[in-house]
This record gives sequence, structure tokens and C-alpha cells, in this order.
Amino acid sequence: MPGQINIQSGTGNRNNERVSFVHTSVLCQTSAFFQTATKQIWRGQTRKPIDLTTENYGIFQQYLQWLYSGRIAIHWCPEPDKNIPNSSYKATHDLLEQYLFGGRMLDPTFQNAVIRAFMDCISNAHTFPTWNKIRDVYKGTMENSPIRKLLLDILASLADKTWSFDNIVEEAGEEFTNDLVATLAVKRQKPGSSCKCKHMNQWACPQTQTRYFCEIPDDKKRGGAPA
Repeated sequence: MPGQINIQSGTGNRNNERVSFVHTSVLCQTSAFFQTATKQIWRGQTRKPIDLTTENYGIFQQYLQWLYSGRIAIHWCPEPDKNIPNSSYKATHDLLEQYLFGGRMLDPTFQNAVIRAFMDCISNAHTFPTWNKIRDVYKGTMENSPIRKLLLDILASLADKTWSFDNIVEEAGEEFTNDLVATLAVKRQKPGSSCKCKHMNQWACPQTQTRYFCEIPDDKKRGGAPA
């Protein structure tokens, strides 16, 4: 078709391949990958389809929707994910997959649009990604990736004692866990003066230090020893 290019996409299984026809001018707007892939020197004389068979078809279709409409596609619901009929679906996971796809397509404009949608989801109480999904993000991005910084900052501001951090190293990975500890150290609120003797830290105040001492039974206390 004049002015169009065909894309083979799927899940890596030849039996599940699908072909999409996309306007070349649209496909190449913001993606350095497609700008290069559509050049004749790479495609050859046969005008063969661009091979995206290792990519998820659904994610590619969401990318196409953004290209043509400027809108990010998810199963949107104004309430948290638990109210979406398919309880296994997480909008935040969907968006992270789109972000990683945008990275592989070398399309930072799309990635930024996805990030805006991701922040909207978090602001509207959609669940934070699982540790396993964060591990996927770390595997698919570089050390200074903006998405890593965003995930860490969200955790530093929202996480509390109700969050489960069991097996975080095994599930999220050592690199993320180290980054999270460093971020919490930087972002934590500094304790203010809370005692008459003006100590800035509770552990330095004689009035509150006792919480850090081991409890000794009365019959085991040594006369004259500190309390």
C-alpha cells in the first residue's frame, strides 16, 4: 500500500503472527528504531515486513493507538485495580510493559506519555507494581533510567509499615533493593527536637534511650548498675 508499511508482530510463535499496516509517516514520527528500519538499505528490495514477532501484539497495538490518537491505552477505571472485572489485570503493570516497549523502539516521546499515565494511575490509588515487575523494569533499563528514579521516589513517599517487604531481594533483585535503601536514606524526614533537653534524635536523648536497652528481670539487676 502506498505510504504504508507492514509490521509482523506476535509472541515469537509463527502460528500467532499478525500483520499490521501502518502509515510510514506516522510510524516514523518519534521512533528512531522505525526511522532506521523503514530505510530501504535495511529492508532490501523485497519490501519485507518489519519483524516484531518477539514483541507482544497487544502492547504493539497500544503503541499504534498512541501514534494515531495521542492517547495511552489501558483498561482504565477511576477506582483501584480491584474493581476491574479481570482481577489479574494491573494498569501499572500494563504501563510499565508499554514503557519498556518504547525503550526498545527508541521512542522517548512515547515513554514520557506512558509515564504521565503511570503517575495518574498511582495518584488515583491504583496498586503499586509488584516486586517481580520492578525486577523486569530493572532488567530492561539502564542505571540512570528516569523510570527507576520514579519508582524509587514513589516508594520513598508512599510506603509504610503496611507494605510487605518480605523476600524483596529475591523478587525485586539486589540492585533495586540497594537503590531503595539509598533513596530512603536521602528522602527520609529528619526527626525534629522532641524533648526538653533539645536532642535532635530520640536515640541521643537520655529520656528515650531506654527503649534500646535489653529488659532485665528485677531479680537479675545488679545493684548500682544503670537502669
